[in-house]
Amino acid sequence: MENMKNITKNYRPFFHFSTPKGWCNDPNGFSFYKGKVHLFYQYNPFDTKWGPMHWGHATSKNMLKWKNKKIALFPDKTYDNGGCFSGSAIEHDGKHYLIYTGVQKITDKDSLQQQCLAFGNGKKYVKFQKNPVITAENIPFDFDITNFRDPKVFQINGYYFLICMLQQKNGKSALALLRSENLQNWQFLNIIDKCTENISRLWECPDFFTLNNKDVILISAKDMTENPELNFFNGDNNLYITGTLDSLFNFQRDTRPENNFTAAQIDYGIDFYAQQTCLLPDQRRILIAWMQNWESPITPSHYKWTGMMTLPREISLYKDRLIQKPIREFEKLKKSLLQGKLSNCEFKLIQEESKRTFELILEIPHEYIYSKGISEITLNISSNDKEYVTLSIELCKMKITFDRSHTKYGGQTPKRTVIIPPLLPLETDDLYVHIIGDYNSLETYLNKGEFWFTNAYFMDSPESRISLESSLQCNVNFSFYEL
Repeated sequence: MENMKNITKNYRPFFHFSTPKGWCNDPNGFSFYKGKVHLFYQYNPFDTKWGPMHWGHATSKNMLKWKNKKIALFPDKTYDNGGCFSGSAIEHDGKHYLIYTGVQKITDKDSLQQQCLAFGNGKKYVKFQKNPVITAENIPFDFDITNFRDPKVFQINGYYFLICMLQQKNGKSALALLRSENLQNWQFLNIIDKCTENISRLWECPDFFTLNNKDVILISAKDMTENPELNFFNGDNNLYITGTLDSLFNFQRDTRPENNFTAAQIDYGIDFYAQQTCLLPDQRRILIAWMQNWESPITPSHYKWTGMMTLPREISLYKDRLIQKPIREFEKLKKSLLQGKLSNCEFKLIQEESKRTFELILEIPHEYIYSKGISEITLNISSNDKEYVTLSIELCKMKITFDRSHTKYGGQTPKRTVIIPPLLPLETDDLYVHIIGDYNSLETYLNKGEFWFTNAYFMDSPESRISLESSLQCNVNFSFYEL
């Protein structure tokens, strides 16, 4: 493998995790153990394309600077010779336990998926001798054994619980809940939820936890059908559901205020998938996701690495809405501050030669929200007149658009426009737009963090020109922090 020093740092994210080399996708085993946050991930160390799945491993004390560790899991057993697929981690009896999906090849075309166990000390991990620990025999009905994966483990009142997806005989996903006293012997409890509407086929990477006395399910939903009224997109989506898990282990869904439906988007951008959460000792629940999309990979083919994660976010519920905020550790990255006003219909150059690592905060007067006429504000990041990306908000219709079609790496989804759902009111009723930039990404959130819009992009130059343009007949205050 090529020496890591030869993989140019300027083209790598500054504060987002990225694979050291090769390919990565889903975050796995996102957990706290022995004073550090551990992030495992789906990893192919041999190529920059998806391949034999290992578990890569990194640790951090602040979730912004990560130290790469040795590969934690190799697909080297009969029960996982087709790959060590996604899973989670938890501490038990002082050890760090990993529970993952082992894919076993039966023939060149056929395989089965089962849940397996490994344990270690935070540095080295050993697979459980009696793997797999959950098989089709644990489930009291027939289902598609080729789609039985993504276990997420958690603890309640001394018991371990596990939620995972399985594909029913009708081709749609269901979420199975199991319970254990020791992580080795598991009892099936119930199917707590399943695809009932004709909006999705597979629910991947489920997560389950409680926020503000509400039970929450997160899923990555594949093969969805576009529905503009619900803000669902064709293909892969990321949804959250709130409700109550009753004493019989049935989940009763709430109706989401964003779209008057039982599920709503976690993030409306192109590049957000396979989210997973971690509970820290200070009781913050942190969310992280893969910052890419299966349907629209864009990493340049000459790069030696492919795959990065989103900025970790602190999540909560407020007025029945999922609120996401950058982890508080992010504030320490802020350096110099430039403040100013974008005057009536003005173009303003913010930085001539920027490394694209910044936070930009815009304060837009409330009277221009849903106002008539042309009222748009646009952020432009360009390396030259032909290579640029834009993020624009059309206030008269409350639409937000990200456009990377003017780069060589636009992918199959080079542009996305979203109608912003109703926002939570602030004391001033003004609109606050937060844009967090890294070398290869823009993560945008509005107001309290009830709306997020995450998108990746690549340019041939590590430095760019950053500018703002407004068609509003008013002043827009802005704050620009270098990171």
